[in-house]
Amino acid sequence: MVLPVKAAIIGCGNVSAQYLAAAPNFQGLEIVACSDLDPAVAATVAAQHGLRALDPAALLRDPGI
Repeated sequence: MVLPVKAAIIGCGNVSAQYLAAAPNFQGLEIVACSDLDPAVAATVAAQHGLRALDPAALLRDPGI
């Protein structure tokens, strides 16, 4: 049994869509949140992918990621 590694995307620019599309191909990797300096961009990406949107400082403090 592989325990999931919970990860987040920091920076929700163009390349983040590629990371999010590829993530399901990696067994044990679970993207749970995203962050961007523009909170509206992070919120949009989070809503599109079922993630939590966090500001960068909160993301880095989150012990679950």
